[in-house]
Amino acid sequence: MTEGQNNTLDVLLQDVFEDDKTLDLNDEIRKWVAAYCKAEGKYNSFYREEDKQFPIRFDKPIVEVKEGFVLKIEQSWTMSRICKNDTLTPVESNLSYQRTASTKYSTNTTQGIKKTDSIKFSGGIKVPFEKDSTGMNGEVTITNEFNFSESTTFEQTRISKFSERYTSITPEYHMSEVKYSLAMVNANIPLKLTIQLKGFFEFYVRDSFFGQRYSVRADIGELLTGRYPDYTPPEELIKIGSDAEYGNSDILQFKGSQNYHLNGAIFSYFENSDNPLRAGSNDPKFSFQLGSTFQETKLVKVYPEQGFHVE
Repeated sequence: MTEGQNNTLDVLLQDVFEDDKTLDLNDEIRKWVAAYCKAEGKYNSFYREEDKQFPIRFDKPIVEVKEGFVLKIEQSWTMSRICKNDTLTPVESNLSYQRTASTKYSTNTTQGIKKTDSIKFSGGIKVPFEKDSTGMNGEVTITNEFNFSESTTFEQTRISKFSERYTSITPEYHMSEVKYSLAMVNANIPLKLTIQLKGFFEFYVRDSFFGQRYSVRADIGELLTGRYPDYTPPEELIKIGSDAEYGNSDILQFKGSQNYHLNGAIFSYFENSDNPLRAGSNDPKFSFQLGSTFQETKLVKVYPEQGFHVE
């Protein structure tokens, strides 16, 4: 890697890691973990790294530096916990999540430097339950998969023959609150699932020539237009049927997914602090997909003498 490429990499790392040229992957991953832990307020007590009952396994980071200035960083972590609610009706649930993140930098002489990030965050919770008073037995399983990916081109602009200026865009995603609520009075009432999303996207625009940094913030409520703050799956996704094999039994089935897409231009700053941010046809483009996929859940209730069955 040439000296110029090294200098360019330093500029990128300043943007991505907030002026810290030290690539401390372990520290950054732990910050991401903390952000997600804070987001999941409902399970906040589980998302503590110091909680030995809820271990987090950090896989060894994968860092690749190839000829031609290609840098790839990949990190993943997995955590799981089994918790018990010691009440009159003991409930044992299993909560597990896995997150994989990768970052790749590449460059050539025509397009400048391209940074691509991808994140996959998946997991679920399984709650068996038993209610002797009603004779109901069953199991509720909720699975969720969150995918986020973005790519940014760091375009090189010549100010003069003696200096070069890099105007870079660093998108950051902040999820301040994620809530999933599952409501079921009894097996004769359809499964109702409500999703709440609260948070915002914040884009940092750095002018490395003047040493200034600007931010543009967009609220998720504006981006999802009409899907915020609550989303209830369409009724056709919720089916009630019966299975003769189990006699007088009710089967609740839920299967559906919802994805959000947005493509647009990121504001960029090319002049000085006296001019406002503006979008141009040659500005770097960004896109993201925010999706939740809930796999099929079957809940079967039968009379106590018949036992119960869960697929």
